[in-house]
Amino acid sequence: MSGGAPPPMDGTSPRRPPADPPSPAGTEPAAPGAGGRASPLLPRSFALRVALASAAAVFLVCLLGFGLATLRAQIRLESRLRDHADSSLQQELASYMPPTLKQALGQAELVDEVARHNVNPKLLFRAALWTAEGALLLGPLPGAATGFTDCRSLLPAGGPPLRACGLAFPAIEGRPRPLILVAAMEVTRIEDDPLWPLTLLLLGLAAAPAAAGVGFAYSRRLERRLAAVTGEARAVMAGDLARRLPLQGTGDEIDRLVGTVNVMLARIEALVRDLREVTDNIAHDLRSPLARTRQMLEAALRRARDPEADSATLARAVAETDAVLATFAALLRIARVEAGLRQAPPRAVALSALVGFLGETYEAVAEERDRVLALDVAPGITVPGDTALLREAVTNLLENALLHGGRRLCLSLSRDAAGGAVLAMRDDGPGIPAGERAKVLQRFYRLDRSRNTPGTGLGLALVAATARLHGASLTLGDAGPGLVVTLRFPAAG
Repeated sequence: MSGGAPPPMDGTSPRRPPADPPSPAGTEPAAPGAGGRASPLLPRSFALRVALASAAAVFLVCLLGFGLATLRAQIRLESRLRDHADSSLQQELASYMPPTLKQALGQAELVDEVARHNVNPKLLFRAALWTAEGALLLGPLPGAATGFTDCRSLLPAGGPPLRACGLAFPAIEGRPRPLILVAAMEVTRIEDDPLWPLTLLLLGLAAAPAAAGVGFAYSRRLERRLAAVTGEARAVMAGDLARRLPLQGTGDEIDRLVGTVNVMLARIEALVRDLREVTDNIAHDLRSPLARTRQMLEAALRRARDPEADSATLARAVAETDAVLATFAALLRIARVEAGLRQAPPRAVALSALVGFLGETYEAVAEERDRVLALDVAPGITVPGDTALLREAVTNLLENALLHGGRRLCLSLSRDAAGGAVLAMRDDGPGIPAGERAKVLQRFYRLDRSRNTPGTGLGLALVAATARLHGASLTLGDAGPGLVVTLRFPAAG
């Protein structure tokens, strides 16, 4: 009983929500989320979005790169300017220091000389003079409260930055107190130049359109490539499973993805083709036993009741039904094996013991059918796999050889040079023509000469499916005369 709401008590049918209107002919349903409102700030074109994103990224990178380069150049240039200013200032201060004390200026003479230099408009230097105790004799110098004897930068309030150096004058005759002379000059700072930020902005604006053009061109190329892939994908969706997505041959990520999708499409095409063939083969091979069963039952209904005849008819109907059920069971086993559904987790299978046991079991069956089955099984061979599936595969090989092979049969198990297991079923019968050996591994395929023999045409198909599941190779060859079916298992890694 469903958990929905009970019907109304007035006898009317419950109201249902209106159904969605059908899509117009030739249109496809929209993808999830496709009907949502797009952002008005973003263009719908992928190429334009990539172009704008590229332009923005390059613009920011240019600003950052040029900014860092400018900052580094500014630091180096200001350092050189300071060094040059310090050298010039020290030379200017040295001009006031005569080589001998006899030529040294007295305090008043030194003050007059420095004052005369300060009023000279041709000189870039300005100086101030302090006593060693800090009393200002000549000045002031903006940004300096007292004298000093090293070189330093001064940042006067409301004025340009200065670079200043000081020199101490010892006390001599006519200059009873030590004096400190400080000379300063203006130094231009790079960040004060308004052209630097404008230059950075212009460089970024110049690089952004170029990046936008490159991004737009590349994204348009990518859009055309994706459009071609989409067109082929729509053709596949329309039912043309033979179509494949186009490859550019560049080996890039999209090419690798397209190659993977093409492999998947090929697998889907093969599965659909196999499904059609299986359906046709089921309709063809199962129609005969079902038709015979129907005819027997109809004949039994028309005639007078006879217990013995009715029992025989029912027995034949049960036998025909069992054959049909056996066919469906074999198909189900093949489908499970091809889908990779093991009956048990893979583990080490004692293949020598398994093949030896089945071979000894079928020796008696071969004698009853006037056949000779020889065994050549090497001991101690194991393979990773599923015991039940391997047992059924070996059983099918033995049954196939007893049914279609000659009088002498041989089942062997050995190791190859690489250490892998080699299982071979050989007979001296008529064999299988080379052109039909691949076909007999398909479901329901039977040779013309085998149409009247018992069987469903699924035995070798199940062996092939088991071989693929275990990573083994299955080959059918000429035994000269007869047929040899070989299963080669890879060496355990």
